[in-house]
Amino acid sequence: MNLIRIGVVGTGKMGTYHCSKLKQMKNVDFVGVFDKDLKRAEEISRKLGVTAFKSYQELLENVDAVVIAAPTKLHFLLVEEAIKAQRHILVEKPITVSMEEANHIKGLLKGQDLIFQVGHIERFNPAVQQLAKCIDREKIISIEAKRVGLSNRIQDSDVILDVMIHDLDIILDIVKSPIARASAEGVCGSETNHFETVTALLSFENGVIASVTASYASHEKERTLTILEKEKVIKTDYLTRRQKIVRNRTGAAGQPFEIESEISILATPILDPLLEELEHFVDCIRKKKQPIIGVEEGAAAVEAALKIKGFLKKNN
Repeated sequence: MNLIRIGVVGTGKMGTYHCSKLKQMKNVDFVGVFDKDLKRAEEISRKLGVTAFKSYQELLENVDAVVIAAPTKLHFLLVEEAIKAQRHILVEKPITVSMEEANHIKGLLKGQDLIFQVGHIERFNPAVQQLAKCIDREKIISIEAKRVGLSNRIQDSDVILDVMIHDLDIILDIVKSPIARASAEGVCGSETNHFETVTALLSFENGVIASVTASYASHEKERTLTILEKEKVIKTDYLTRRQKIVRNRTGAAGQPFEIESEISILATPILDPLLEELEHFVDCIRKKKQPIIGVEEGAAAVEAALKIKGFLKKNN
């Protein structure tokens, strides 16, 4: 079996994580890296025993697929060039910073025999993957997501595109209905013009409502997703990867108004989400199948994020 040759663009925090995981994988040939910071690229190349390419074009000439982990503002141009070079692509979230760019990428991919995956890593969190076995979409009333206390913020983005977009992607996948209305409240950082704390309220056409909070400001980390259904509540903690299901059941005969709770704690597999994400990308290339987070899903998450940003800009 021929190994799939993969290169990484961007050797910052996320790019370095990708490099480390690719080096562990036995079913790929991790060829090398490119970064405008050549010293940083050379440092990674020496550490992992791969090539530090002097240009993006040179990297593309030597790989079958590319992982794009550069700053978000560069995603569009890097993706565009990789598509033109006929290379498979895994681009970190968010796919782009605008719908114009996202729609242009959609157009470029039409008719192409390329695998295009967006790096929404939480989709590969085993607790999130297990949700599909727990939820009853027809009975969902509301969803509440909290993702707060994250200090390693991206300097060129706000909390919506950097952090909240994880939960927007998951909620869109769960609800599977267009957003009817979006509203939000937010607070900008004292030293930046970016929103650092935002709570958004989304109303979907199927009647489901979702409250989503993301913040850099909290001193305590919390990453939770709570789904309220007509007959049960499912609470997922991303940090502990623990899930709790609370079901309502009526009391004994003759006591119709007595409600008891049945609590279940679900164990989730111990998996590495980033490694799972990369393995999924490689498997899609080999089997020529569409990733679970392709261009449509990546663009939908950006569209939701931009609706929230648009409301904040209009009302602040």
